[in-house]
Amino acid sequence: MGARHYIDTTDDPHAGDPGHGAAPRVDPHRDRPPVVGRPQMSNDDTNGTRQSARERRRAAEVAARRRLLELDPTGVRDIEAAAACFCACHPRPADPDSHGGGRSCPCQLTPEELRALRARTSKLLKEHSTALEAAQREREQRLVDIAADLGIEAREDNLYAPWVIVGRVDGRGFRMRERSDRYAIVIAPDDSPTIDPWNAPDGTQTITVRTGDASDLGNVGPPDYRLALTVITETIRTFLRQRTCPHPHADGDWYCPRCGLTLVDLTRPPAETSVDDERRVEETPDP
Repeated sequence: MGARHYIDTTDDPHAGDPGHGAAPRVDPHRDRPPVVGRPQMSNDDTNGTRQSARERRRAAEVAARRRLLELDPTGVRDIEAAAACFCACHPRPADPDSHGGGRSCPCQLTPEELRALRARTSKLLKEHSTALEAAQREREQRLVDIAADLGIEAREDNLYAPWVIVGRVDGRGFRMRERSDRYAIVIAPDDSPTIDPWNAPDGTQTITVRTGDASDLGNVGPPDYRLALTVITETIRTFLRQRTCPHPHADGDWYCPRCGLTLVDLTRPPAETSVDDERRVEETPDP
């Protein structure tokens, strides 16, 4: 059946007059049934629904565990506590390394046993923390002693990835950063030579003086502070000395005798240096 239409004559002064030729206005929406929308759930209703679903799943898990534990309650003192426990050692069979297969799970301990367990755990954590602090102090002191031998300042800013040592060599700030078996030695710029390149603000200009494989700093394992600080010190002092050295030398010298800077292009030996001259230099015994 088609939609029913009603004639709206409320605003027509001639409505009902016979012979009046005005076309009646038709309102097609007058009798349309109201549209019933889906009810909107509030955030509270949604959260409540999700919580209810979690609670139902949790209750089903606890019930399933309880049934399994009733079939084999070996090693379980309190079935209800074991069923509600989140530990993977319930129900049996469980991993023997996990709370002894469930026997030593905290949910099965008496209040006295729980207090004793907490006391033992606290003691072990304190002893471990004390040992770590002592080892850290020993590392810091060893680093200070080696730095003093080399006449520099150094401290370990980070022991783990990345491994970072910062300090100053002859007044020039530096940082050594090693990660994924690669390292870089970076120094402060000339206009701010004393800044710490590692903790400087983002965008600070620095100078990278050396990069390489981590094997340059020692073998894998505990840090070799003596070798690492020696590499850092020699690298930075050589770089700074070469930048300020006037390079005094005699004709034919390939290297500056003062700072060691290469004075010629070794891929293209100077024309005046013959192969015989090179051989004679190589074969000259040390005094």
